[in-house]
Amino acid sequence: MSSALIVNGAREPFARVLERSVALAERLTRETGLRPHDRLVVALENSSAHIELVVAAWRLGLQFVAVPPTTSRPTFAGILERVSPRAVAVDASNERLCDTLQDWASVVWDGGEASRDRVVIASGADPIQPRASAQRPDQLAGDWQEWLAHLPPAIFYTSGSTSTAKGVPLLWPRILDKARVVLSFYGVQPGDRVMPILPLSHVYGLYCLMGAVSLGADCIAYRESASTAALAAGLIDHAATVVICPPIVGAFLFGRHGADPRIRDGLRVLSMGGAATSSEQAERIVAALPRTRVFLSYGLAETYSTISCNEVSLAGSDVASVGPLRFGAFGEARDPTSGRAVAPGETGELCVGGTIMNGYVESQLDAFTADGLFRTGDLVHVDCDGAVTITGRLKDMINAGGLSISPSEIEEAIKQHPAVVDCGVFGEQAGQLEVTCAAVVLRQPWTESAREQVVDELLDHCRTRLAAKMVPRRILTVTQIPRGALGKIARADLRALCARSQQLVQDV
Repeated sequence: MSSALIVNGAREPFARVLERSVALAERLTRETGLRPHDRLVVALENSSAHIELVVAAWRLGLQFVAVPPTTSRPTFAGILERVSPRAVAVDASNERLCDTLQDWASVVWDGGEASRDRVVIASGADPIQPRASAQRPDQLAGDWQEWLAHLPPAIFYTSGSTSTAKGVPLLWPRILDKARVVLSFYGVQPGDRVMPILPLSHVYGLYCLMGAVSLGADCIAYRESASTAALAAGLIDHAATVVICPPIVGAFLFGRHGADPRIRDGLRVLSMGGAATSSEQAERIVAALPRTRVFLSYGLAETYSTISCNEVSLAGSDVASVGPLRFGAFGEARDPTSGRAVAPGETGELCVGGTIMNGYVESQLDAFTADGLFRTGDLVHVDCDGAVTITGRLKDMINAGGLSISPSEIEEAIKQHPAVVDCGVFGEQAGQLEVTCAAVVLRQPWTESAREQVVDELLDHCRTRLAAKMVPRRILTVTQIPRGALGKIARADLRALCARSQQLVQDV
């Protein structure tokens, strides 16, 4: 059975995408001079044009560089300077990145046909690799899965939610192997319709597409900007049987308000990963999907995405855990300062080996232990059976008078209040001390006096559930918590947003 792609509602066989990529590869060669091993930067939302560019890059033997389309202009300009690509592709509607290209490119052309998927492709920098006598992969093999063995590593840029964006080189055959292993673990088979509600600019989204078509399943993809209503309609219209998404998307689609019976009766597997999930959120989703196998998963771009998962819909399962390390990964929790392993149940930084990157593009960055394990930066505790529970991010920790505080614990407590839709916690300097602050999105519009009353209630709510030093010094209301593509809170952006909000209040 041949696989089909359903992209933003339009269905076509994957074989047709492969055919169209031939013409695109030839045009890229003719109009930008691309040759094997040249770098192509792609910063696109999910679209047919995005997928065709991926396949064209495979055909030409290019080094594919994926950048989130939400990247800021200064960060994007810095990436272009560091990787020196031969060509760059961005959405025509992305004015921020298009403006950056105008400063960089020597040639710009319109590479898309459909108005909704219009792509601007620019060329400018000289290729880094020698261009003599290199053979294209499609001259060496006939099948797209065979081409992958002849390609240079892809580079996936992180969103920079906790630090600066970093380039993660990953080998294409390993990406495909991981995709097959993980999707097979979920039971994906020919005839399934896999819907990753994830950006294809991240390995987590792209490997779901690659794994689905290699296993004979269909793949459903929507633009990252698609509304919840559009996603829910897509689930029903295309009868998705497997959904892979961040927890915040799972909460909106399947959580507090339950799930449409047409979804509930057909959805066989739901896997959520990419950001933290509260126990309450997981329990609500499991209750809303009684016929669905629900997994919580964990992984990073640096680990070729998923390295653990826990089937929380099983009776007696710990809904706070992401399960044991799987899929060839191994590791332990270590003290971040001494590097020594911590005892079961104690908190430490998760350090892992197995399918991990060899290092960042930015060679001066070192994220490995002395014995070669990757330091994830995630704080965890591991029980005697090897089950991992994520407790926070090392870089997110707030040092309040010598007490290390995890924002995620405070966020989970605040979200239990019925007036709160979403919450983000961060630290800010108050003189010589760092204090805890929270931003909340309320469930409905409030008058100024009513909002102040709700904030007072939230402070009392925190005092009854948290240690004194964990209670936020101040709570602000915002319309939205800034998040990265996978749902992780962008704390630097949140801190800046709250600083502006506070300034507006003071100015008034």
